[in-house]
Amino acid sequence: MANTVFIRLSLLRDNAQYRRLLAARALSLLGLGFLIVAVPVQTYQLTASTLWVALVGASDATGLFLGLLLGGVLADTRDQRKLILMARSVCGVGFAALTINALLPAPSVTALVGLAFIDGIFGAIGVSALMAAAPKVVGRERIVEAGALGMLTSRVINIGSPALAGLLLAVADVAWAYGLATLATIATVSVLRGLAPLPAEQTTPRNPFAMLGDALVFLVSRRRVLVVFLLGMLLTACTGIRVLFPSLSLDVFATGDAATGLLYAMGPIGATLAALLSGWVHDKAQPFALMILLCACALLAFTAIGVAPGLWAVMTLLVVFGYLMSLASLLQYGIVQRETPDAYLGRVNSLWLAQDAMGDILGALALGTLASMVMPLHAVLVLGLSSLGIFLVLGLTGLALTRSAKPLDVDAGPA
Repeated sequence: MANTVFIRLSLLRDNAQYRRLLAARALSLLGLGFLIVAVPVQTYQLTASTLWVALVGASDATGLFLGLLLGGVLADTRDQRKLILMARSVCGVGFAALTINALLPAPSVTALVGLAFIDGIFGAIGVSALMAAAPKVVGRERIVEAGALGMLTSRVINIGSPALAGLLLAVADVAWAYGLATLATIATVSVLRGLAPLPAEQTTPRNPFAMLGDALVFLVSRRRVLVVFLLGMLLTACTGIRVLFPSLSLDVFATGDAATGLLYAMGPIGATLAALLSGWVHDKAQPFALMILLCACALLAFTAIGVAPGLWAVMTLLVVFGYLMSLASLLQYGIVQRETPDAYLGRVNSLWLAQDAMGDILGALALGTLASMVMPLHAVLVLGLSSLGIFLVLGLTGLALTRSAKPLDVDAGPA
């Protein structure tokens, strides 16, 4: 395959099953983009309370976390096609219920909380099954290529869909946003029905907690994969910098809300560039070593924000950080998929998504706490230097494990 710095599109031409997966993912994200805006807007309209908005968000996050753990077990013991169809169908029913609730003379806030929880659980189950199915659909040798296409699709839609939702809510009732999300989900299920069966490696029912325990044992035993997990959490923690954006634009640089919006956009811009220019990382002979290097550069860019001389320097560094982090994350995703046996893919992918969410929460809490004691840029500098110290230990350990590791049998269990 010819080397190029640009994203490869040949997988879309060669693999009809992957085209279905990507189209379904795009439709699903389009619908979710409307919900991300509509649910908090309606909640605030009904209650005039940010606490209720937070409760709805917490309900969704709780369902998401539980759904990831359950979804990983189900994806390793059930036909993944059936699981994806079931999960998206339940979400579609939930979105229809949101539409009906919005059309009532007195919409229920309690219903918003409950439906957010249900959407979180079944959305996570569907994503867990989808990630477990991807290596079967595209082959492990092309998993990074598939990841890059997925990253580009999600970044573009995650930027455009909420913006469209905001425009819609400015001229129409919130029920329209829920209705469009419902239609997008119906279209998603229709596309996914054309997938071939994706049977799991093991079908013997077992205690789900024991199965999760097996996955944790696998992570500890496959130390390279464990290092990738820990580095992924370390990088994700740095994305918590977004909690400082209002303070940076209003207090530190004395600009305005427009600058706050620009700060939020810089990371996604960098990630989009990474997806577009990801061709050069697809076939690296030593992806682990390259991933370590990219992590180091990303953390250096993040730390440099703490000594940036002005707003434009901060925005430039955020783009660079988003670019480097996304490339590192793409390689991390490929390593996890390639080095995880089929029988563990569902649970390991669920744990991967869970650590991603946990790293984001911990980073936001750490930066928020530090910013209450020192200036916001100093908080970034402290977290950046601390992360570099942790990275030094993890990176050196990972490189040592890579040199001593034997080739992995992806059909084997923990070793």
